[in-house]
Amino acid sequence: MLVQPWNLFEIIVPALLIVGGILASIVGILVVDYYLIRKRRVNVTALYEENGQYHYWHGLNIAGFYLGLLVELSHSYFRTIRF
Repeated sequence: MLVQPWNLFEIIVPALLIVGGILASIVGILVVDYYLIRKRRVNVTALYEENGQYHYWHGLNIAGFYLGLLVELSHSYFRTIRF
């Protein structure tokens, strides 16, 4: 079977849009956490402690999880809006 690049774009572009939407919400949460909440201060030694400052419930940040879910739901609701 011969690969036709113009047919691959029909598959690749929607997949990249989905991945981009997911990564955009994750990067948004990380940027807000680093610049606004923690004000560019990171306790590096606490990153490696088992019960340090950045320890969450079973390794899962519940607030971050629900915020990411909220961003994804709002993205899926407003994705038809063009700027």
